[in-house]
Amino acid sequence: NFTLNMVMRTTTADVSETLRDARASFTLDTNFADGISRTGRVTVNNPGSWTLKSLLITSFQTTDTGGTPVSAIAAGTSFRVAITVQNISSATQSTITANPPGLTIIKFGTWGGSSPSCSVTSTIASLAPGASGTIIYTCTTLSSDSGTVSFSANARNGSNNATSRTVSSNTLSVSAFAATLVVQDPVTGLPVPGNCAYVNQTLRVRMGLINNNNFAITDITPTLTPTVAGIVTLVSGPTPATNTIAAGPGATTSPAFDWIYQITGGTSGQLFAFTGFASGTAQPPGSGARTTPNVTTSPTTKRGGFDPVVNPISTNASSTNAEINWGITNNGCAPVKSISISIPAGFTWNSDAYSLINSTDESWTVSGTNPVIFTAPAAVNYLPLGFDADFYLVLSTPTVSVSTPITFDLGVTDSNNVFSTRATTLVIDPFNSGTPSLNFTAPWNWREKFQ
Repeated sequence: NFTLNMVMRTTTADVSETLRDARASFTLDTNFADGISRTGRVTVNNPGSWTLKSLLITSFQTTDTGGTPVSAIAAGTSFRVAITVQNISSATQSTITANPPGLTIIKFGTWGGSSPSCSVTSTIASLAPGASGTIIYTCTTLSSDSGTVSFSANARNGSNNATSRTVSSNTLSVSAFAATLVVQDPVTGLPVPGNCAYVNQTLRVRMGLINNNNFAITDITPTLTPTVAGIVTLVSGPTPATNTIAAGPGATTSPAFDWIYQITGGTSGQLFAFTGFASGTAQPPGSGARTTPNVTTSPTTKRGGFDPVVNPISTNASSTNAEINWGITNNGCAPVKSISISIPAGFTWNSDAYSLINSTDESWTVSGTNPVIFTAPAAVNYLPLGFDADFYLVLSTPTVSVSTPITFDLGVTDSNNVFSTRATTLVIDPFNSGTPSLNFTAPWNWREKFQ
């Protein structure tokens, strides 16, 4: 088997292309000493064809009317379908619309008439090469609707000679009894900046309820699950344990339930979300159990981090000039504007410090004594995402009789003024101990020769 990898060219409009043929020669010769003779050749005509597309749909998402991605809504409410299109051709494309014209609707369950009814509310007039824009449809549902719906479409220009492949949206659940989920900063109540949080940072997950039934629902209990194990730990919740929602249409309870989670594990850059639903008992004139469709927080949350490395990992006890380096890579949530290093008991900072940002920038200033704080002089000097920095302190170390690991807390403040800490460890060894010993000696006979 052979695999052929090809880099496609960029064109001004869609182009259909075909491989002319594929040719393979073979030999039955087993003696190569005098060269290789060709026994025969096989030719396969037109082994493959394709169309170079000029447009690319990069996102196809249902949202609420404010633009927040959603996977479930209450029947009788409106929602949006947002289609983000990128121009990957070499020419400006005009009058970008969804095709065939509008959206193809795929629905299951019970739907009234032509519900959901969708109309375009935002189009793309023009896209330069490489640029992106968004087509928005606003859709309405009936209070009697119950089921799931998704959409498919491709994008095209006004001349229909620049198109994209057909893409499908996420699936949206519609029910008379529905839940919403959001991830918030528990202090501000606002979305987590950049949808990103650090180790030890806490998050609040808030569930709201909507009831469009003509009866109340009581004894409602929620279920919430992180989509990725090992990143967050439940601190508290749900609060309250149960709740009630009045008869609709349009009845809401928000917040209905809150959970507090703390980031305790995972690795830098991991993405996670929360998924959940609520169940309760219908009151007259309704009856029986009622459960919301499952809903997932969107967008996902990133586990940010710095993963500092201490160098050297050990040093001598009773030293007066031990230079210690803390190196970090900014895999966090935003550019870093300051770093603090707390000095444990028994150590003395000798007022000697140095920093190197992104291998070239030495402009960060130093202040404080415990913690010692390195600060960028201006935003242009922040440590960008994905880049490295080194921070050095010269310390006097304590006296110990056995090798002793000691913790230094390294604090990071990013451009969103979010502060996080990571514990780092430095081992202090008695003189001429440790593996390897910093004081290893190897006496030897040496001879000097002068000539």
